[in-house]
Amino acid sequence: MIKYTLTALILKTFSSNKLMQKFYRYIGNTYGQKKRLTNRLPEVYINRIHNFLEMDKKLKLLKDGDSILELGTGWIHWEALKINLFYDVKTVLYDVWDNRQFDAFKHYCFLLSNIFDEEFNLKKEQLNRAHYVLNVIQSSKNFEEIYEKLGWTYLVESSGTLNNLLENSFNIVTSGGVFEHIDKTILEEYIKDIYRILKTGGYSMQSINIGDHLYAYDRKVSKKQYLKYSDKVWKLIFNNKVQYFNRVQKSEWLKLFKLADFKLINDDSVFTNMNSLKINKKYKTLDKSDIECTILRIIHQK
Repeated sequence: MIKYTLTALILKTFSSNKLMQKFYRYIGNTYGQKKRLTNRLPEVYINRIHNFLEMDKKLKLLKDGDSILELGTGWIHWEALKINLFYDVKTVLYDVWDNRQFDAFKHYCFLLSNIFDEEFNLKKEQLNRAHYVLNVIQSSKNFEEIYEKLGWTYLVESSGTLNNLLENSFNIVTSGGVFEHIDKTILEEYIKDIYRILKTGGYSMQSINIGDHLYAYDRKVSKKQYLKYSDKVWKLIFNNKVQYFNRVQKSEWLKLFKLADFKLINDDSVFTNMNSLKINKKYKTLDKSDIECTILRIIHQK
């Protein structure tokens, strides 16, 4: 608990003003890129490609020439990459600030290219397409060159809204580890906007990490430690601006998508036993599946 609380207080300090927030992003990007350049390709990233291939086989999600949007594209554009490996699609990369890490992106693509053929049992034309994309990235000198060669567009919208995107524009809107960081007060409007910008028959594909993000700094606490705290305590000690987390649960997410008229197509959630966790009265009425859900992977269709 000491690491958990101390980390929260440090993040609170970094959230104190805009200068500190900018300094935090600088440190995070500099240290984060160095770490990624020395680490192996995370297994979760490989699994995301497997998951996409499985869902694409099942639902026939895309064809060449379609359009996709990656929300919160972050450091390395992984959600867009995993689609572009197999389809020549128009791609928009959307974020609230520029967190891109070019060297880390190239490094991860290099690591992926070395294991690709063995890891994925694919047809020759699929392998050729994937290696073409990975080679383009490897041979490029900067992000702009990658975007030009692959037909990608990078957009930064500091407001975090989707108001400037046209309706009926995309066949897929996707994200990984983003929705839990969106301000809870705008979620209903945000998801309705996703519905608006999707083409009829298009898919919303979201992977939402609703586990406690501070768990990464202190593995002795519960994966959903935040369920222990009231709103008052959470706001006072643990919540912050640089790693804001909205504490929205599985059933709430499903209701928000249903409210926007989406049809649930696939729910591949991850659960962890929470029997030893003391839960705050705020969450006492939650269903067991809500309490134990740590990763929510959902596909909805317009």
